[in-house]
This record gives sequence, structure tokens and C-alpha cells, in this order.
Amino acid sequence: MKIQIRLKRSDREKELLRFRLRDGRGVELNHPTGEEVDVNELIRCYECSISAQMVTSDCVKKKGLRNGNTSLFSLIDEHMDAMVHVYESIKHSPALLNSKTFNERIQDYLHPAQSNFDEDTQLLENRYKNWIDRQIEDGLISKARYAHYVVSLKELHRFLVINKITSITLKEFAGSHLLKLRNFLETEYKYVGKYPQLYVNMDDRQKPAAPRSQNTIASKLKFYRTFFNYLWESGEIDKSPFVAIGKNNRRTLMREHYEQPIYLRTDELQTIKDAELPMNLQEVRDCFLLHCQLGCRIEDFRNMSEDNVRLHDNGFMYVVYTPAKTKASGFVVKTPILRTGAQIIKKYHFDFACLRNLWGTEGYNHKIKRIIELSGIDRMVGDREDKKLCDATSTKIARKTYITALQQVQIDQYAAGLHTRGSNVVSRYGAADEDLSNKFVLMCAAFGEQPYKTDSTFEFSE
Repeated sequence: MKIQIRLKRSDREKELLRFRLRDGRGVELNHPTGEEVDVNELIRCYECSISAQMVTSDCVKKKGLRNGNTSLFSLIDEHMDAMVHVYESIKHSPALLNSKTFNERIQDYLHPAQSNFDEDTQLLENRYKNWIDRQIEDGLISKARYAHYVVSLKELHRFLVINKITSITLKEFAGSHLLKLRNFLETEYKYVGKYPQLYVNMDDRQKPAAPRSQNTIASKLKFYRTFFNYLWESGEIDKSPFVAIGKNNRRTLMREHYEQPIYLRTDELQTIKDAELPMNLQEVRDCFLLHCQLGCRIEDFRNMSEDNVRLHDNGFMYVVYTPAKTKASGFVVKTPILRTGAQIIKKYHFDFACLRNLWGTEGYNHKIKRIIELSGIDRMVGDREDKKLCDATSTKIARKTYITALQQVQIDQYAAGLHTRGSNVVSRYGAADEDLSNKFVLMCAAFGEQPYKTDSTFEFSE
């Protein structure tokens, strides 16, 4: 890492002090201070390279210098310290390595009273909102994850209002408040009728109507845990309330239990493919079959188009996309398209009317249940086998079907290409082979499809 002072040369005695930080070939961040310095004084005190247009210095003071300008030294040292501190905190996050974010963080470091630490922002709700906004601005979370955070902010607001503690600060929010928040998330449905003004902007489907499950509560608490961990690590609070409640309480609070994944077997996919369905469900059937063979999340599937399709050198098609959920990581998925999928893409060009509405009785989610039911698939599922497959189905079954099908032909979830190494989610499904040709052959075996060769017209030659 190297920091330089860069001043423009002009007829003026004073110029604005500017810095440039470089780290290898890939990082160059500029920091204008807004402070004017005497150019001649800088040249007198620091080793400088002087050209007709620019005075450049590596911030090295001249040897044997006497009677140096202490105010100049203090100004330069202050900004250099801030640059080093901020850069060290963001250098491993590519999304933050831009001059805008760099300078905002430097201002926060140099003038904390003007940024995130004034009396108003120290209020828990305000600080949480500012932190969420910063996460999306810095590209650290996707738009979908941001939407979940906004929901958690609204839930926190309702909790604070109902408990009459809207003025609580970060440091006042203790472990006892966290335990009350957990109970509120479980029993919030009881307050809908008592505090209708808090739910006036929510439709009936969004309003809590029953106790939330422990899995739902734990997933919601994870948003707050991430926030409080950030505050703790940055020194804004002495201890996270998640730590203050103790290990046993924390384990109970965050406990999750998931049943075995519900998926469709290969023969059941064939049953759906061959089923006689009403005209209004035939597009849904084709869309769902393609969804199962690609295995992507519903958000990524809705956003997919023919622009995502590529032709492999070995003659099969595949899709390339960056999952919205993990967009900040830069993780890219490549999934071969099977023969059935290629035929469906050729027919619809990814323009599925059924994906325009996902929820409600006319939504894609409900119609998936209908095509499974009308196909005559009545298998019982769940840990106690007490639910019909069609009743337990949602859009997530496509992803689970894809992963399970590949698992059964001895490709693990990483070779499925949908998760990064270390993902906790995949442990519920059961050596990545990154070669797309091998993956294509194994996917054909997993889904009982014949290999093919084609060109950009989707015409099969074999």
C-alpha cells in the first residue's frame, strides 16, 4: 500500500490537499480533504517530485528539517491515519473499494459526531435503519435481502411502540429486551386487533394471524444478531445482547429444526410431464419442469432470459447467472440445459406468463400444487409422513428436486453448482466436478434425459 500527496501547480500560493492510495495494480482510491495547504511549505517540509503541472510527495519528511510546520504535519498525519484505518477495514470487500465509500468512511472516522454517532442516531431504531441503508448502498446485501431487513425494521418498530420503549438507545437495549423481542415475534398475532394503527398499511396476507414457528423466529433474529455483532465489533456497544443472554439461552433462542427436504422423484417428474392437464396449466407445467432442471431460486428464475443462455463447445446449451442472494460475493452459476429444458426454452423464450404472479390462489406457487395434485401424485411426506406432497409444495421444491436428483447420481451439492463452499444450507441435502461436460452427462443420468447436440437455433442433431 502506498499513499501520495498530489497537488496541482498553479500561480496560487495555496492548493487543496489531495491524497491517492494505491495497493498493487487493482486499487487506486482518491481522497480530497477540502483543506488548503501552502504549496511552498509542503515542498520545504516534504520530499517532493515537482513537474510543470503537479507536485507529488510520498509523505516523507525531509531529513534534518528544523522548525517544521506542525499544523501541516498534524493535518497530513491525521488524514493518512484515517486512510490507513478505513482501507484496512474494507480492503477485503471489493464492493466497498471505490472512492465514494472510501471518503464517506473517512469522514465517519474523522468526524464521528457528524455521522453515525450523534444523539439522535444512537436511538436503536434509527441506528438500525441507517445500518440497513448503508448495507445496500455499499452493495453488501442484495435487494431481496434488503427487503427482508426492512421487514425486520418494521417488526422492531412495532415491538418498541407496543412496549413503549421507542426512545431506547443502543447501549440500553439489553438481553432482557432481546428475550421480550423473541416472545413478541412469536405472539405478534395477538396485537393486530389491539393496535390496528400499526398494521394499517399491511394487507391481510402480511398480518400475523397465528403464532410464528421457532424456525421463522430464529431466521428473523439472525438479522438483529448480524446488526448487534457489527456494533460490538466496531466498538459502538460494549457487548451484544445475544452474548449477554448466555450460551444456553442463545442456543434455545436460535434453535432451528428442518424436516427432510421435500422433493419430486424422477418418475414423478415424468408423471407430471405425461399428465393430461387443463390448457391453463400446461404453461405452468412446462415452466415448472424447466425450473426443476435448472434448480435456481425463484427470483433468479423469474429474471432469466435467453441472454443467460450459452452454447458449449460440445454442443449442449447451458445457463449462466449470478444468484441475487449472493450477488455481493460475485459467485456465478453455470448449469447445463437438458433436452426437455431446451425444448421448453425454444417454445417460450423464458417469457412465462405464470411467473408474473407468484402468490395467491392464481399464483405460480398455488398452481404448482394443482399440477402435482392433478397428475395423481399423492405421496405422503414430512418426518411423520402426515402431509400430502401437493399440500406441502412451494416454489422451493424445484431447487430441492434438482439437488436431490444430482445427489442420487453421486454429485454433491457443490457440483450441483448452486452453493459456495461452506454453505450451511446444503448440509440438509446430503468433490465438486466443475467440468460442464461431465456435469451435463451426470445431469442427463439424474433426470433420465438423453444427451443431445444443438446449435444456437435449438435444433437437435442427435
